[in-house]
Amino acid sequence: MIYKDNPSCKSSSEDSVCSARRFVNLPAEILEQIYLNLALGDRLRLLQTCSTLREMWEESSTLQYQFTLETCAYLDIPEGGHSDWHPPNATDPAEGSSGTARGSDSDSETDGMPGVSYAAVRRDQDALHAQNSSSSSSSRDGPLSVREKTALLIDRERRWFELDPSTEDRVRVDGPAGVYELQEGVFLMCNDYSHLDEGRPTSIRLIPLPSVRDPKGSRARIQTHNHKLPFSIADLTMDPTQDLIVVSEHRTMTAGVPSPTHRYHLLSLSTFGPHPEAAMPVLDFPPFSQEELQTRQLLQVLDDVLVVLVCRFAAPPWILAGVGAALAGTTSDEEIVCWNWKTGKVLARMQLPDDGWFSSFALLTPTSFMLTSTSNISPVLPTEPRSIASVFPPVIQIFSFAPDPERDVVPVQPLDFDYMDDTTTRPFLVCQLELPRFASGVMIGAFDVRPDPAFTPRKGKPFTQDPEKGLLVFDIQTVVVDETQLIHQHAYELFVLRETLVNLAKNGEARFERARETSDRFSPWRLEENFSWEDWGVTNARLMNASMKNRAWVCSCSGYRFISLSSTPLWDDEDSEITEQGRRPQPRRRNLRLLDFSPFSVRKARNAVDHPPEVTIKVHDTPTVLRGHDSFVNDVTSALPYVEIVREAGVRANGVMMDDQRIIAVSTVDGRNGDWTNVRQDMTVYSM
Repeated sequence: MIYKDNPSCKSSSEDSVCSARRFVNLPAEILEQIYLNLALGDRLRLLQTCSTLREMWEESSTLQYQFTLETCAYLDIPEGGHSDWHPPNATDPAEGSSGTARGSDSDSETDGMPGVSYAAVRRDQDALHAQNSSSSSSSRDGPLSVREKTALLIDRERRWFELDPSTEDRVRVDGPAGVYELQEGVFLMCNDYSHLDEGRPTSIRLIPLPSVRDPKGSRARIQTHNHKLPFSIADLTMDPTQDLIVVSEHRTMTAGVPSPTHRYHLLSLSTFGPHPEAAMPVLDFPPFSQEELQTRQLLQVLDDVLVVLVCRFAAPPWILAGVGAALAGTTSDEEIVCWNWKTGKVLARMQLPDDGWFSSFALLTPTSFMLTSTSNISPVLPTEPRSIASVFPPVIQIFSFAPDPERDVVPVQPLDFDYMDDTTTRPFLVCQLELPRFASGVMIGAFDVRPDPAFTPRKGKPFTQDPEKGLLVFDIQTVVVDETQLIHQHAYELFVLRETLVNLAKNGEARFERARETSDRFSPWRLEENFSWEDWGVTNARLMNASMKNRAWVCSCSGYRFISLSSTPLWDDEDSEITEQGRRPQPRRRNLRLLDFSPFSVRKARNAVDHPPEVTIKVHDTPTVLRGHDSFVNDVTSALPYVEIVREAGVRANGVMMDDQRIIAVSTVDGRNGDWTNVRQDMTVYSM
């Protein structure tokens, strides 16, 4: 750049100074846009160049908010209600944290629901952490300013990092929770559940949980109520952001024409009538051509997509798990069906091959899902049970059901039991991830994945978790029978970042799209990728021994965080007593243990120096090495970094759940001699 008539800018160094001066003198709006168009690392480097740019960075609410969103893996939701992003996803209503505790300490009975009660509990607050904007915005309705959103998000993340809840509440729910769900701050349970196989529930209870901004749940979009359905409930899922609940009705075999194994009712959470956006409020799963004893099903909703996986088998799963048996010879078959629940159109259908154990799945995007599988084709004859892991190694498979623009066949609805019907598309495999090699003779007793995907961002919340980021947790259990016929069981947890699998799914769909454009339509396509554990798992996963031996509540993961209870020797003696004859021991005192796999939390924890004395924060950035022993051929190394946060809570609980705003410690109090009528759930809700 040449300034011919400017004597103050004659040399190249002077030119640079002049250019820099002119740059920093640009209007603040332009500098702000420059910041926003830079990557995170470049933004940090730019603000360190001079004090003017640093001050501008610190004074801009927009820049601070965007930086906090990206480092915390959140997305902004504009006042209109939808965020600008690609696959839809969301979490519980984003409610800000307050620096002050709730004032009421009195019990209050919820109107219309005598089986539910709330009670506020003390929570001492540190005035140094209170922020005026956070306090005011957490207690009022209406849209929030960018500065208020920033304060809310920063305060919430601080509380999660220190496990420092703003409020602590007690919620008592009468009755067992055989069928339950936790979504968007709403706890759902079926009232009349029976432990007998034929005693399926027929009533649904919805309970909004307390939060910082809504201590009594009075502003929740779904209010506490109970509804009795005219059919038995086999399973269900819900999306409160769309006022949707999908209830599975079990259909028994009838003479003559095969009936659908399950019928799915698309209902409104508000009215329990047919959902107004569902063109076909009842969807039928394909019938089964043979008589079955039991079914196991998984349901997930992501925006307009409903995916259901049903396993039909002839032996109760608790029997199989108890003896470590395989599914071979149990007349099992598994099928997965994808619908657009608003139009009723069948998007894809796939019959799964024989498995060593039940499959499970998780939606990654509205056009892809991952599947746990123990059905790899063996190079040897199947002379051993199907669940022998060294012969049929468990794998993680990623499938896509992206639409083919050249296919215009309308699938038949309802589906016939012939899963090879030529009107329905099949999901195609894009990627397969192998696990460590299992030792000879090892059988698989469980291979499940959680959590469900989050939901579409909608109005009523200031921000939501990024749908393409977070954590997937795989529960793996192995069974080994030694020479003396003794059964040895081992439980593991495998942690994988959601974005790792999302990227593999997107890359696979891109490969197939390129193949469609260049192929002659006659040559076979073999575009799926296969990765050994050494290629992907060592650096992109963390395999550890299970954190809890008996995890009864599976809603234990939200975003990058995974919650569990850890015992402490301090209370071991007092908790070992049985207070009343014929009753189980009371739940033991436990500490809260949180694992945070966010890359930014790991970086933050490395530099953290101040935290409450009752909190222990530890960074795990060195590899975990699991000894081979009975389960694996060799020692297994994995090194995905994470932060372990433990708070000495001393809460009496035998289970724990979480969402993006709260931790729920659950104490299940059983009736005497197996009397289910006196069972209750005492919940301690820690609002963040």
